[in-house]
Amino acid sequence: MGGSWSQQAALRGGKLIKGSVIYYGMPETDSVKLSKLNAKVLGIFGNKDKWITPKIVADYKEAMKKAGKRATIYSYDADHGFANPSNPNHNTEATNEAHRHMIFFFKRELELF
Repeated sequence: MGGSWSQQAALRGGKLIKGSVIYYGMPETDSVKLSKLNAKVLGIFGNKDKWITPKIVADYKEAMKKAGKRATIYSYDADHGFANPSNPNHNTEATNEAHRHMIFFFKRELELF
């Protein structure tokens, strides 16, 4: 739920929002809605996710492209919720790498640190 809300908040927040991190949340695939996006986007997904499948991620990338927007997307050989340590499908290696990408996104892309 959090990843989906991150993107929806970025869509609603207009120019007030500098960036959005979608951590295996359901991405918006409506290119008309995405055309209003002003934030930079980092998407983190799992290739083994049976809910937010690689096809949905591909559809999201295409919708972003159609909307004239850019997102940095990383997909890991992991299941949905892989970064949650209480999840039986927790993947430490993917979690650590995704975390590094997120920190880099905040530092370099958004200049927050």
